[in-house]
Amino acid sequence: MSAYITTENINPLTDFLRNSKGHIARLKQTKQPEVLTVHGKAEVVIQEAASYQELLRRVERADLIQSLREAAMELDAGKGIPWEMIEKELDERMGA
Repeated sequence: MSAYITTENINPLTDFLRNSKGHIARLKQTKQPEVLTVHGKAEVVIQEAASYQELLRRVERADLIQSLREAAMELDAGKGIPWEMIEKELDERMGA
Protein backbone atom coordinates (compact mmCIF):
# COMPACT_ATOMS: atom_id res chain seq x y z
CA MET A 1 0.00 0.00 0.00
CA SER A 2 1.51 3.29 -1.09
CA ALA A 3 1.54 6.11 1.41
CA TYR A 4 1.24 8.80 -1.23
CA ILE A 5 -1.61 10.37 -3.14
CA THR A 6 -0.78 10.89 -6.81
CA THR A 7 -2.49 13.05 -9.42
CA GLU A 8 -4.21 9.89 -10.71
CA ASN A 9 -5.89 9.58 -7.31
CA ILE A 10 -7.35 13.11 -7.25
CA ASN A 11 -10.72 13.63 -8.91
CA PRO A 12 -13.62 16.06 -8.76
CA LEU A 13 -16.59 14.93 -6.72
CA THR A 14 -18.81 15.53 -9.74
CA ASP A 15 -16.74 13.01 -11.76
CA PHE A 16 -17.13 10.47 -8.96
CA LEU A 17 -20.89 11.03 -8.88
CA ARG A 18 -21.16 10.58 -12.66
CA ASN A 19 -18.92 7.52 -12.80
CA SER A 20 -19.09 5.97 -9.34
CA LYS A 21 -18.96 2.40 -10.67
CA GLY A 22 -15.69 3.11 -12.47
CA HIS A 23 -14.16 4.79 -9.43
CA ILE A 24 -15.24 1.96 -7.14
CA ALA A 25 -13.79 -0.61 -9.55
CA ARG A 26 -10.47 1.30 -9.55
CA LEU A 27 -10.50 1.51 -5.75
CA LYS A 28 -11.03 -2.24 -5.49
CA GLN A 29 -8.36 -3.02 -8.08
CA THR A 30 -5.61 -0.68 -6.88
CA LYS A 31 -6.44 -0.66 -3.13
CA GLN A 32 -5.35 3.02 -3.22
CA PRO A 33 -7.39 5.86 -1.70
CA GLU A 34 -8.86 8.60 -3.83
CA VAL A 35 -9.15 12.30 -3.00
CA LEU A 36 -12.34 13.97 -4.13
CA THR A 37 -12.29 17.71 -4.71
CA VAL A 38 -14.97 20.38 -4.62
CA HIS A 39 -14.15 23.60 -6.47
CA GLY A 40 -10.54 22.41 -6.80
CA LYS A 41 -10.01 21.87 -3.07
CA ALA A 42 -9.56 18.47 -1.45
CA GLU A 43 -12.70 17.68 0.54
CA VAL A 44 -12.86 13.94 1.21
CA VAL A 45 -10.82 10.78 0.86
CA ILE A 46 -12.52 7.54 -0.14
CA GLN A 47 -11.00 4.10 0.18
CA GLU A 48 -11.92 0.50 -0.49
CA ALA A 49 -13.26 -1.07 2.73
CA ALA A 50 -10.69 -3.87 3.18
CA SER A 51 -7.80 -1.43 2.69
CA TYR A 52 -9.36 0.92 5.22
CA GLN A 53 -9.67 -1.92 7.75
CA GLU A 54 -6.00 -2.79 7.17
CA LEU A 55 -5.07 0.86 7.75
CA LEU A 56 -7.01 0.87 11.04
CA ARG A 57 -5.30 -2.40 12.07
CA ARG A 58 -1.89 -0.88 11.38
CA VAL A 59 -2.70 2.29 13.31
CA GLU A 60 -3.95 0.25 16.27
CA ARG A 61 -0.79 -1.89 16.18
CA ALA A 62 1.43 1.21 16.01
CA ASP A 63 -0.41 2.73 18.98
CA LEU A 64 0.04 -0.48 20.97
CA ILE A 65 3.75 -0.64 20.14
CA GLN A 66 4.18 2.99 21.23
CA SER A 67 2.35 2.30 24.50
CA LEU A 68 4.55 -0.72 25.16
CA ARG A 69 7.70 1.31 24.42
CA GLU A 70 6.60 4.01 26.84
CA ALA A 71 5.78 1.43 29.50
CA ALA A 72 9.18 -0.25 29.02
CA MET A 73 10.93 3.11 29.36
CA GLU A 74 9.03 3.82 32.58
CA LEU A 75 9.99 0.43 33.97
CA ASP A 76 13.61 1.04 32.99
CA ALA A 77 13.42 4.35 34.84
CA GLY A 78 12.24 2.55 37.97
CA LYS A 79 8.61 3.56 37.61
CA GLY A 80 5.64 1.24 37.43
CA ILE A 81 4.87 -2.10 39.00
CA PRO A 82 6.88 -5.22 38.15
CA TRP A 83 4.90 -7.94 36.35
CA GLU A 84 5.46 -10.41 39.16
CA MET A 85 3.62 -8.12 41.60
CA ILE A 86 0.74 -7.65 39.18
CA GLU A 87 0.51 -11.38 38.56
CA LYS A 88 0.50 -12.09 42.31
CA GLU A 89 -2.25 -9.52 42.90
CA LEU A 90 -4.35 -10.95 40.05
CA ASP A 91 -3.94 -14.45 41.44
CA GLU A 92 -5.04 -13.25 44.88
CA ARG A 93 -8.08 -11.43 43.49
CA MET A 94 -9.12 -14.42 41.39
CA GLY A 95 -8.52 -16.90 44.17
CA ALA A 96 -5.86 -18.81 42.27
